[in-house]
Amino acid sequence: MGAMTPEERSRYSVLREKLEASVCAVAEMENGYLLRFFSGMIALEEMAEWVEFEEKCCPFFGLGVETAIDEGVIGLRITGAEGIKEFIRAEFAGVKFG
Repeated sequence: MGAMTPEERSRYSVLREKLEASVCAVAEMENGYLLRFFSGMIALEEMAEWVEFEEKCCPFFGLGVETAIDEGVIGLRITGAEGIKEFIRAEFAGVKFG
């Protein structure tokens, strides 16, 4: 977390809490997870802002935002090297992984 200023850490915490509370489904991938959110629960702009912060503190994550406008769903891919799934589950304790 030393990669962020105190103001950025504060904003990151707000966005992360909103992100974790907005997850509606989790899909396991070979090298990580795909988190799904109903649009309207978290804005794409907020998701993009969170991704920027997360890349500062955890550059080893592969992060990608997906949208399916027809379905009203936003997806967030969090991937990485071997062992990353355990780290993701620990890091995102507010998310229910199946």
